[in-house]
Amino acid sequence: MRSTPGKARSLRWRDRIAGLGVAAVAGLIVATPAYPQQLNQLACQGQIYGLQAVITGQRLYRPYNALGDGEVAFDGRIQAGGITGTIRYGGYTNAAFDGFIQSTAGSVQISVLDNTGGRMIIYEGTPRLGAPEQIGIFVCQWR
Repeated sequence: MRSTPGKARSLRWRDRIAGLGVAAVAGLIVATPAYPQQLNQLACQGQIYGLQAVITGQRLYRPYNALGDGEVAFDGRIQAGGITGTIRYGGYTNAAFDGFIQSTAGSVQISVLDNTGGRMIIYEGTPRLGAPEQIGIFVCQWR
């Protein structure tokens, strides 16, 4: 089927409109502000299971909107009662972060609130009915 000059002109016009739409969408994507990730060093002192303890590690925060919602990942070390172990947790900023503490003494699931007025609050993380049991509280220095 042959195209007529009028039809060819309307196709060119449609292609221009579509091109402008793509350019506008591309402009919106380019103009969308980026939210820089933050890497902090945490040095925390407090208690876990009634023992004096120290937690050190890195906290990575990746925001995804202007409201501060984002993803957190923490990787660190914990020392308490002569035992050294690993503490890791992470998740989204709209809830407590799930994680674990692991050492030669064993492993425990935890839930963490880590930016509560400069404090880190650790809860026993096994799902159960009722309120979670607080097992640790720390005061943290952020760098």
